Amino acid sequence: MPVQLHVDEVFGFEQQEADLVAELAVQDPGRLGLWMYGCGGCGKSKLAPRLFNKLAHRYQHTAHIELTHDAQISSMHLTSMLKQLGARGFSPKDGRAKLLVTLQDFVRDKAVLVLVDNVWNAGHLDKLLPREFNAKIEPGSRVIITSRSREFPDSSWWRQVKLKFTQHPIKALAEVAAQQLFRYCANMDADFQMPFMELQQAERNIIGACSGLPLALELMGAVLYCDVRDEPRPLNDWEEALAALQHGQNAADSDGKLKHVLDISFRALGPVAQEMFLDVATVLQDQHKEGPLAVWKALPNRVGASLLLESLERRSLLSFTFNGWLEMHDVLAALGRGMVLTEGNHYFGSRLWVQDGNVMGAGEALPVAQLHRVLDTLTCATALQMMNLRNSSQLITLPDSISRLVSLRFLDLSHCTSLTRLPEPFGQLSALKVLALNECENLEVLPNSIGQLKQLQVLWLNQCKQLGQLPESFTQLTGLCELELHWCNALTRLPELFGRLAALESLSLSGGLVALPESIGELTGLKFLALCDINAPPLTFSQLVGLEQLAFEECQFVDLPESFGNLVGLKELSFFNCQQLWTLPESVSQLQALRKLHLTFCEGLVRLPSLFGQLIQLQELDLCGCSKLEALPDSFGA
Repeated sequence: MPVQLHVDEVFGFEQQEADLVAELAVQDPGRLGLWMYGCGGCGKSKLAPRLFNKLAHRYQHTAHIELTHDAQISSMHLTSMLKQLGARGFSPKDGRAKLLVTLQDFVRDKAVLVLVDNVWNAGHLDKLLPREFNAKIEPGSRVIITSRSREFPDSSWWRQVKLKFTQHPIKALAEVAAQQLFRYCANMDADFQMPFMELQQAERNIIGACSGLPLALELMGAVLYCDVRDEPRPLNDWEEALAALQHGQNAADSDGKLKHVLDISFRALGPVAQEMFLDVATVLQDQHKEGPLAVWKALPNRVGASLLLESLERRSLLSFTFNGWLEMHDVLAALGRGMVLTEGNHYFGSRLWVQDGNVMGAGEALPVAQLHRVLDTLTCATALQMMNLRNSSQLITLPDSISRLVSLRFLDLSHCTSLTRLPEPFGQLSALKVLALNECENLEVLPNSIGQLKQLQVLWLNQCKQLGQLPESFTQLTGLCELELHWCNALTRLPELFGRLAALESLSLSGGLVALPESIGELTGLKFLALCDINAPPLTFSQLVGLEQLAFEECQFVDLPESFGNLVGLKELSFFNCQQLWTLPESVSQLQALRKLHLTFCEGLVRLPSLFGQLIQLQELDLCGCSKLEALPDSFGA
């Protein structure tokens, strides 16, 4: 089954789409692909996936790579491409040179379809696709590239393959298509008749002022969204939007026009939604929506984030992929960052992030290695609330001056692979709510002062492979609500007083843990628990009466105690690849709130409890891969 990319509704590109698909389908050995170019917001990144989907059924091997302005082409991009193409015999740990050779060898005798979206510079091409790609690629393969630039004359790759690409400019939408798109985003039918002339004229003027740019039309349509379909907002709203839009009519380029459109859309948001938009533009990019939602839940000034996130999507300020990842158009992200970088406004200095290896958001951009200078020279350290330094591989430690950031609420140090420890003054970050340390694979120890972080609610420590122990002060994190400790292989035990984390609602554990402390039974407020590669839960496990979701993965126990039935609040229970498990206790029948039960790939499972049929609330049962289970108990379905 060919991979299909998520696509958005498009207007005015139908003929272009049909012509380009037909052209790409022609079997011409001298043709390699399509180079689509146009200004930011013109729609090229919406048209390209549609072309990809129309061609995908012709190819067994397809890949889609999406780049950002500051993307540093790395082994990660090549690994992603090879995985999508279906290549084998390589490792994510292979260096870039070896991965390029693997890619060359793979495309030598296999027709492939590759989409590279949003190429910003010559380096993206030269580093992502080997120079020999053109010479060795199988005839019939197609490469689709989108870019703002018509060509890259300084690219050796481009010079080599230029004649094998069809260059296609994306033009502005015609008037009819522009109106269709505007009305679609404004919740109006395409054939709706405006009730009076003033509204008709205002609509024509607003559409005309958007200059046929799809992104501008989407934003303006969302600003004037009809709460009830085909019931336009008051004329005053249209006139105000038009006046603001006409203020930017003299902008010299499309980005300038889009900035004025974004200003209008941004001002129409409430204060919380404005903050969320800037969060995504700066410190919460390229994440599954569950990550930002967990962050916002912990922040006192992000109340109602879930509903507001849907509102931002409706206003076309961001979007979700089909599997829930947040996306923001690069033009919007750049304009949002510009707001934070502009001195004198309310948002200046509130966020720090890394772009092109430099720390941004605090005046002069400095390399991450000079973080101490950034923090030492902050004009107003108390203004900084969110800091994202993820993927800063050169960062070995944090400067002691981080203690100045007394208003810092969110800190992301994920993928800082050289980070070995945090400074002892770290505990002075008294306002910190969320701390992400995922994949800090060389982090060896947490400072004892971490117990001073009384406001900390969310802590992610996944894949910190060298973390050998948690300090005793860890149990003083009495405000902690969510803790993830997946695959911290050197961590064999948790503190004996772990049960003191009374506020804990969500806990995920896996890796090298030999046993869980008995005090875990004191976590009576726990609602979600995920355990992976655990030998056996402690006897006090049955005291977790508030538990609603429980997941076991690759655990080694043979069965569970009869006291398991005490978990009467349980709504979802799953066992994945627990191959030693041969049955469930009879007391499972007491779980009267249970709605979902998954027992997948539990190959040792031979029977279910005789009273299994008493689970009257059960709506979903998955027994996939339980090859030794021959029959269901008589009570099932009774």
